[in-house]
Amino acid sequence: MRSLPLLFLLFAAVPAAAQVKIGDPAPELPPAPWVRPPRAEQLADLRGRVVVLHVFYPDRPGAKPDLERMVELWRHWYRKDVVFLAVSKEPRRAVERLLEQVEVPYGVAAVCDLEESYGIDREWLYLLGHDGRVAWQDWFDVEALASQIEAAVRRADAAWLAWDPGERIEELAVAVDHCRRRRLGKAWSEAERRLRALRADPDGRAAVEAFLADLAVEAGRREARAAELAADGRYFLALEFLDAQRRLWKGSPPGERMDQTARAWRRDRQVKKLIEWDRQRVAALETIYDRGNPGKGRQELSRLLRECAGTALEPVLERDLRIANL
Repeated sequence: MRSLPLLFLLFAAVPAAAQVKIGDPAPELPPAPWVRPPRAEQLADLRGRVVVLHVFYPDRPGAKPDLERMVELWRHWYRKDVVFLAVSKEPRRAVERLLEQVEVPYGVAAVCDLEESYGIDREWLYLLGHDGRVAWQDWFDVEALASQIEAAVRRADAAWLAWDPGERIEELAVAVDHCRRRRLGKAWSEAERRLRALRADPDGRAAVEAFLADLAVEAGRREARAAELAADGRYFLALEFLDAQRRLWKGSPPGERMDQTARAWRRDRQVKKLIEWDRQRVAALETIYDRGNPGKGRQELSRLLRECAGTALEPVLERDLRIANL
């Protein structure tokens, strides 16, 4: 039998390129049994967050140390709301056997075949940006993934500051420029001024009203983010986020609402306690992960957990302490 050319063999060893390309919207995950419950089963519910999607094979040699490295990476980034998901096309029992050896604190699915939706049939890593698009993908390269996560988190943080309203009518050019330069309150005032100036132009008024409606939706999304952080007990982070947004929206109705919310939080005695406890929680996490003193940081978390018993912050601290002890 004639032997195959070496070049053919080299290419045959390389998997076909994934159909999903960088910049494409990430396809939704197919329905699958979750061996470890995820933060959300639908990627659509994670829009606004950075998502790491790890396609793995539990029986592959090296699967255990690879998964351990992913868990270690997750410990560093979960504080930034980076969501990790691990999926395998293999049977549930095969995935469970691996999870008996590695404690994975994020969502893990079995019988989840991405070949049809993603075009991949091997170990692979996807990084999905806050906009729900594929920001990066590659074979199992944790070092490259770590640097890509950092860049994606910076982009996600920046997305909470400016807002790009896309193409608008010429009369809204100044308002659009304000949006892109992180002056959302001024954009609102400029749009209202243009609305008054276009009293005799029904089409122009409709375009400005649509712009203001979109701006209001964007403000509501950011207020909802602050409320979500607060509902999770993370009042210090919620107040930091809200204070930053108040400056961006100054002089507009959304800015006034944000001012009222911030004042109400600062007047409420219990909320003031939660803000201070959450500030100490964040400092303890920095001690563990950024300053390399896990013993001291865990002691601080344990103390805070005792003080915060029965509050909204208790489950957050329990999770932080459990992760710190992994």
